[in-house]
This record gives sequence, structure tokens and C-alpha cells, in this order.
Amino acid sequence: SQVMNINLGTGKGTSVLELIHTFQDVNKVKIPFVFGKRRLGDYGKVVANNSLAIEFLNWKPSRTIEDMCSDGWKWQKLNPNGY
Repeated sequence: SQVMNINLGTGKGTSVLELIHTFQDVNKVKIPFVFGKRRLGDYGKVVANNSLAIEFLNWKPSRTIEDMCSDGWKWQKLNPNGY
């Protein structure tokens, strides 16, 4: 059998700081954070190339980063101990 790794994402990058601000705005919560030095191996920017998902799975992202933040927080509140 053949294995194919496929990236799923919007193809648009979001910085950690943008994600924190979006999550806070969408969910009306505050997230404590501090700026620190970049760790060894950390990338400055990573963006999913979703072209294989589009081509082979006929899949396109339909949710926004705001949707993802809202859904993720809702799931966490309903499942505080995980699955």
C-alpha cells in the first residue's frame, strides 16, 4: 500500500500573535502570554501547501481561522478532560 502525506490548511499563514488575538476576540477570553527567544528549530513562518488536498481529495478549506478558534474553544469547554 502507498502512503501519501497531505497538508490540510487554508494556504494562508497566521502568526502566533495573530492567532492569540483572534482567539481572544472570538471567544471573549484573555490568554496570558510572554514574548521569548525563538527556540532552536523554530521556523519564522510556516504555511500549509494544500495543493495536494485540492487535487487528490477535491478538498478546499471552507472554515475561517475565526471558525476554528470558536469551534476549538467550544469543544474544550464541553470536554475539559479530553475525550
